[in-house]
Amino acid sequence: LAAAVAYTVGFLVKPQSIAALPFLAFWIMRTHPPTFKGGMPQIPRVWIECFVVPLLVMVVLITPFFEYQPWKFINVLSDSANTCSYRVNSFWAYNFWNTGGIFKMGFKPDVDTACSGTPVIGIRFLGVETQYWGWFLLASALGAILFLFRRARSPGLLALGTALSMMAFYLFLTRMHERYVFGAFLPLLVACALLHSRVLWGLFVAAATVHFINLYHVFGYYYLFSDTEKARYPDWTRWPSFYHWFEREHNIPVLSQFSFIGAPEALQIFSVILVTSFVGFLAYVLYMNLRPPPTEAT
Repeated sequence: LAAAVAYTVGFLVKPQSIAALPFLAFWIMRTHPPTFKGGMPQIPRVWIECFVVPLLVMVVLITPFFEYQPWKFINVLSDSANTCSYRVNSFWAYNFWNTGGIFKMGFKPDVDTACSGTPVIGIRFLGVETQYWGWFLLASALGAILFLFRRARSPGLLALGTALSMMAFYLFLTRMHERYVFGAFLPLLVACALLHSRVLWGLFVAAATVHFINLYHVFGYYYLFSDTEKARYPDWTRWPSFYHWFEREHNIPVLSQFSFIGAPEALQIFSVILVTSFVGFLAYVLYMNLRPPPTEAT
């Protein structure tokens, strides 16, 4: 119940944490499985508590912000995810849709739209718009996470499962911004600290470094390197050569010789690193599941 309430507060702070809900629900149901009486399943009381109490907490917290009409919260969530200018596969995010330049779909529309006055045709794969492919990929990733963590008991593994759920949300859904992966790093750091694995620490450093570069790239585009400065920053933060490295007409010299990957841009390479880190985390959990249990000392 405490976890469900804490999750509800986290969801209100940043709704992207909705990605962790399947993992939380699975953990609660696994810890408190239903019983059977007379052949009929009996719903555990804790299930009802974890649904009703957080719902009441949510209503109490949001009501003052919506003119005492808490149901308006649903419309606000819907509108914020449906802004015309954000209907693209990736809005600055180093994620699956920018991976290696294979798809070249970053700023392309993810669904048919006419909200800006001019009809725009969404990008399709096998006749299906990429927005729906994003949901399919997220559902597949969450399914894999639940399967791999089905026997997880330790706090470290539970933290890792939560982090990977939120990372999958950022990597595979469309309309992602660079900051939407922030929520994954705190539980990921907790997992690294509790599990004491060099592999996890290495993957964490790789993912965190790519995320830092992603943020620097975006802030550089808007603030640090633009001709008309929108904000004042110290000179030591201004690194124009770094930004120009990312511009579309500048490819990575070392990689440009590899024609089979089409001389990808730097952002596409960093997207590969982040996606590979996510796969590495899953591979680590798979290894932990397949590893034989330690034998007790006699």
